[in-house]
Amino acid sequence: MKKQNLNQIDALYRQALAAKNIGDVQQAYALCERILLMVPTQPEPLGLMGIILAESNRVIDSLGCFSKSLETKKEASTFNNRGNLYQKMKQFELALDDYNAALKLNPKFTEAHYNKGNCYKELNEFEKAIDCYKEALKCNPQYYTAYTNMGLCHQQYHRFKEAIECFDKAIKIKPDYYAPYNNRGFAKHV
Repeated sequence: MKKQNLNQIDALYRQALAAKNIGDVQQAYALCERILLMVPTQPEPLGLMGIILAESNRVIDSLGCFSKSLETKKEASTFNNRGNLYQKMKQFELALDDYNAALKLNPKFTEAHYNKGNCYKELNEFEKAIDCYKEALKCNPQYYTAYTNMGLCHQQYHRFKEAIECFDKAIKIKPDYYAPYNNRGFAKHV
């Protein structure tokens, strides 16, 4: 592909990202479609279209975009995004497969560890969820929602002291986040 075309595609993709970031999803989507007319298998616009479609609850169309993107280029973020859709659809095995694929490509991918933990939490496999949240916190010790969800998992095993410690850590990181206060209050009253 000519350098001029690559520069044009790159410029269009940056415009699409900027449009998405300011909330103009129609413009972002149209720019992605324009790129795909030039290069039908360009993974970045396919991934962005997948995100836009997922946010519009067009799950099947979104899955198609993510899958087509992954056929061209294996990206950890795309596996993670597709895993989130599978989890939303209660297709937990497929979600876990995608989170694992993301982590194989990027073992320090905080969100993939966190989302994998959320998947295990939904499956009531709380110990596995706790392990995933711990991995997320190794990658990013400020990931306060991992502490909150880990605390909820500890509560399931009636380990209220550990739960309260997790909620306290979440509060220390983000004092204006209401959930750990509520959860801590419950853990103290049990």
